[in-house]
Amino acid sequence: MCCYDQRGLGRTARTLDIASSLASRFSDSSILVLTNLSIVGRFRTPPGVDVVRVPSIGPAVGAEAGARRAALVRDVAIRIRRTLAERTIESFQPDLVVIDRDPAHLPSEIQPVLAFVREKLTKTRVAWALPDMVGAPGVVSPRWSAEGVYQALDRLCDEVWVYGVRGVFDQAREYRFPPALAEKVHHTGYLRSPAVPPHRVPNDLLRAHPDRPLVLVTAGGGASGYPLISNYLDFLERVNGSATFQSVVISGPMMPARWNTELSERARRLPHVIFHRFSKHVLQYLRHSQLAISRGGYNTLCANLTYRKPAILVPDETPPHEHLLRADVFGRLRWCGLVRPGDLSPARLGESVMAALSGGSDQPRPERAERVSLDGLDHIGERVRVLAVPRRPGRNGPIHERQRMEDARPTPRP
Repeated sequence: MCCYDQRGLGRTARTLDIASSLASRFSDSSILVLTNLSIVGRFRTPPGVDVVRVPSIGPAVGAEAGARRAALVRDVAIRIRRTLAERTIESFQPDLVVIDRDPAHLPSEIQPVLAFVREKLTKTRVAWALPDMVGAPGVVSPRWSAEGVYQALDRLCDEVWVYGVRGVFDQAREYRFPPALAEKVHHTGYLRSPAVPPHRVPNDLLRAHPDRPLVLVTAGGGASGYPLISNYLDFLERVNGSATFQSVVISGPMMPARWNTELSERARRLPHVIFHRFSKHVLQYLRHSQLAISRGGYNTLCANLTYRKPAILVPDETPPHEHLLRADVFGRLRWCGLVRPGDLSPARLGESVMAALSGGSDQPRPERAERVSLDGLDHIGERVRVLAVPRRPGRNGPIHERQRMEDARPTPRP
């Protein structure tokens, strides 16, 4: 099996979790992950899984001379990435290739790689993997239609995996998939986060105040996380040490250094605040928290569902609005609280935190999501078993066998 994910902390973490699950399920498997995440070395590589890092892509073309130079670097990087991907896949000879990335702009890089797989490795199956939702339908559908994404996915992929539940968000319907492509969609369910024993407590929490409720604030990769964390610290600065809870704030390794330095200095001056740029103990912090605040990234929401933690989502408003859409959907289902982008302020965020910690009956509760499938890793394993079995002669076309288990799963209660 070969997994190919684009740059992004969340996607790479998700890919490695899936690879680890598959390596445990299929003891005789070999799994290779291709990624261009620069900090992939910070992740623990699961046994039976190898990682190949390809170059990152520079900025797109612009009007300035410097931008033209960056565009040349971008073109070179794409050629190198494409060559590395093709040669690696050709040498590895996988039974299955899984692509986990945004299919927008697909023709510029991945389409030639998949066309190479179709031409040279006719027995290799291809699955395209997507999170539960990619963005607002009014943004995604026109873009994918204009860029030929639907036709390319149908032509080059055997299946489309959606790491979500059809009853929460039906991608084929919401994004208007053509019938032939819709037939290839499998909703796997959400991905359960690894279990963390209650006794496994990070050292800095052991030295802190166990009698105080814990609020965990995470900004994902951190590239766009400054407004959330700055407003949260501003709220704590305004209450001037009178907050009755403690906080763990994780800014994210992709946050620009100058922003991270400013935030860490502000956090250091506040009582009962633990600040990290990156931590391998996020799930341990979550396990011991009473409230989780995040931007609405997929992995964080899966962790909240796994541990049934009350949550406040503070999404940004960057097209295609993936975080905002997820926050709206989860908010309507009463799984979490929501501070909309235009409403973000220290006062508004502080009000939401205090209301959530009060535990009032009118507050959204994660228990409402108890019937939502978190068996995504198991169902991904089932799809791998179906796709990666040896092929008989003449069976090199797309697989039409279907397992519609996702249709039989109960729809979440609003």
